[in-house]
Amino acid sequence: MNKKLGAFAAIQLLVSMNAVGAGFDVPVIASAMQGSANANSAETRDPSVIFYNPAGIAHLRGRQISNSISVLSLTGKVENEGTTGTPPPFNTNNSDSPPGATISGGKAGTYWPKLIGSGAFFASVPWNDEITLGFGLFPAAGGNINYKADWFGRYFSDSTAVEIVNANTVAAIRFDDKHSLGFGTSLLIGHLKQKLHIDIDGIAPYLLQPVIDDIGVGTVGSLLNGILGVQALSPSLINSLANLGISAEDIYQLLPPNLKGTVAQLGGQILLTDDSNGSGTIEMFGYGLGWNIGYMFRPDEKSQIGIAYRSESRMYMRGEIDWEVSQVSGLTDNIAPINGLPAPDGSGNVSASDFLANYYRPDATTKSLVRIPARLSIGYFRNLNQKIDLMLDTTFIQSSVVRGIQVNILDEPTPNGEGVIEQKPGRIDQNWKDSYKASVGLNYHYNDKLMLRTGYQYDKTPIPSPEFRHPGAPDNNRHMLSVGANYKYKPNISLDVAYSLMHIEDASSRYRDPCRGAFLEEGDSFTTSKEQDCTGNGGTFRGRFTDTFIHILGLQLNSRF
Repeated sequence: MNKKLGAFAAIQLLVSMNAVGAGFDVPVIASAMQGSANANSAETRDPSVIFYNPAGIAHLRGRQISNSISVLSLTGKVENEGTTGTPPPFNTNNSDSPPGATISGGKAGTYWPKLIGSGAFFASVPWNDEITLGFGLFPAAGGNINYKADWFGRYFSDSTAVEIVNANTVAAIRFDDKHSLGFGTSLLIGHLKQKLHIDIDGIAPYLLQPVIDDIGVGTVGSLLNGILGVQALSPSLINSLANLGISAEDIYQLLPPNLKGTVAQLGGQILLTDDSNGSGTIEMFGYGLGWNIGYMFRPDEKSQIGIAYRSESRMYMRGEIDWEVSQVSGLTDNIAPINGLPAPDGSGNVSASDFLANYYRPDATTKSLVRIPARLSIGYFRNLNQKIDLMLDTTFIQSSVVRGIQVNILDEPTPNGEGVIEQKPGRIDQNWKDSYKASVGLNYHYNDKLMLRTGYQYDKTPIPSPEFRHPGAPDNNRHMLSVGANYKYKPNISLDVAYSLMHIEDASSRYRDPCRGAFLEEGDSFTTSKEQDCTGNGGTFRGRFTDTFIHILGLQLNSRF
């Protein structure tokens, strides 16, 4: 396993981060958009149009600034439908293995924080009569899920926090009253933090085989001597062979394959007691670049059509995995330390927790390349009469580029500096599909100062089936109903307020981790080969997410000067 479980923790987090268009897609950017449920992508009323279509600022007059803040309150429930942990050990014949034991635990609670805040800033400045420059600072993705520490899915996710900000600089040109074009560049800055628990009891039988393969059985000294003495040969014979210069490694190599597997399994089980527990926390920072382009067409004075494209962005993430294994204990702590492995104090003996921290879970650097999908938006605005405006928007999201997430863990030297603990990349296969959003909205001009808004949005999830729904991103199709208002306080100052209720449809999860420690699943069987390319806690998360609602309150101040 060689610390590959750290990759598993990182991947769970990155799945959440890549839920752009669903999952962790921010439901609102600016309150002016929120009031019509994001249907006003072709409306050019303030500089927040930068998010949807950079060409829109070419139709603004004067220097303008919009500041928006939103508060989100989230609730939801999750039920255990038979979540199982790491299945029993493999055998050398690769026969089918029965499922792992059912995992119980406390309830997850609402699994959302009570409140989440969000904000955005937009500005536009005319360069001359034809060219307008603009800038937007807004969330590209984000979210926060915090389960209870003892909930039944703790080996898949404990908590996840994602913040990704887009700094978008744009320029737009107005050719005439009918045509305008805009182009922008984006710098994305991301921060991710995630914690999960380690299934110590479940993965214990899988721990020792990688060490035997990588650094040799002789380095575990007394542990293997004890195992072989109990399981295969008598202790007196072990001692007699040792007096003849025959080591535990020599004995191990003489064993038949099935008994070698038994020795490795027992070694892990003896190394760690079943009441041990541990956790891992990964924190990563990264950046990405992108661009966007938009076109606005006014067929007449009452209508406007917009089309805009925001490119895919590749985020280069780098961070660290920190492991907490101080509460790990082993039978060897009470029998005999593991000989031949240098301890932190420089001696030749290590305890079970030292062994885990130095040879399986050393803190390490992580790297990953994360793809944020491209999106294409088509918007329509129509002034039906003096009182009512109709707005439509459809946004297509190329979520299918997220086929899977891979995190690379850099090699770490052994404590004596004579070797390395090889890092294998971790991954989660996602198999996402392209998704879309569709919105319809209305403006009602009550008088010269007050305009009322309303709208509805449907958001199609990219998750194709329960098998790809991870508890770190329990997403499904979304429905959002919004109301809002714009009040013109002064000729150059206006205020937008909005309220939205979003419902995420009930959804089931049958997410299966295809790896047990360092061993890759092949159907219902597992291989002991060293040529592995993934890792994990093992097991299957079976749950159902219900009654998920998001209440959103937004406020936006618009100024022209």
